[in-house]
Amino acid sequence: MLLITTPTGNTGRAVLQAVLEAGETPRVLVRDPSRLSPETLSRIEVVQGDMHDPRDLERSLNGIEGAFFCVPQSPDPEDLSAYYRSFTEPFARAARTAGLGRLVSISGGDDQEDNRGPGRQLRESEEILNTSGASVRFVRCGYFMEQFLWRMYGVVQSGVFALPIAPSVPIPFVAAQDIGRGAAALLLDRTWTGRDTVAAHGPERLTCNQAAQVASEVLGRPVQFRSITAQQYAASLTPHGVSDAMGQSLGEMFEAISEGRDMGAQAAHELPCPTTLRDWMSTVLKPAVARLRAGASSS
Repeated sequence: MLLITTPTGNTGRAVLQAVLEAGETPRVLVRDPSRLSPETLSRIEVVQGDMHDPRDLERSLNGIEGAFFCVPQSPDPEDLSAYYRSFTEPFARAARTAGLGRLVSISGGDDQEDNRGPGRQLRESEEILNTSGASVRFVRCGYFMEQFLWRMYGVVQSGVFALPIAPSVPIPFVAAQDIGRGAAALLLDRTWTGRDTVAAHGPERLTCNQAAQVASEVLGRPVQFRSITAQQYAASLTPHGVSDAMGQSLGEMFEAISEGRDMGAQAAHELPCPTTLRDWMSTVLKPAVARLRAGASSS
């Protein structure tokens, strides 16, 4: 049996869907099963619980051969290393006790010692998960296209999105759906052993100026990119409940991207991630912007 954590998240949901399409009946560990559709619930085994709780992890991992692991994303941790350890350490202990055979985990960063931003915590998490005794594939991801959803308000109100990066720096934009389906393919492949890294990058590397041009064409209205400082970026996130520590970490991430590191770094293997930014904006961003504008008009 296979276990899927974070089955209601952007990536975990895609993993679950792909595993179901393959005819499997997986187990999920989820805090709120009502966030899954009735049709999905009818085809899976549910353990309702918390990824921090050793007892819930023991129940989830009992009899499991392969697992998908992802640290749930949160905007407000004040100590990022402590936040990531609070998930990875109990999971690694429970996996070792259960004799888990294979583990697919979402990760990031590169193989240098001076990782910055979320890449630092993700590389620390890799070291912890390596103590689980399982064979592991760490999926090191590019820049999630879904991050544009955070910038929707600026696009709707002023036609501008701003990030702390130069407009000419190429970014490996990747869709969470592609990452999830690629991770599911690894999970369903029972032939691999050992520990390795797998890159999950999109089919193209675009600058933010190029991304703004794509957004303009898809949304049918001018969209511009503005480069800002890391301090300005962190301040723009605070009204949305993002902690100072998280804001600083994201600023460091863009510094690493500017140096050709972290997201987009080389890995031993690469997952197929075919969704272009134009396709994603047409199918995800454009409807979301339309809903936001409709809501603003009716209020």
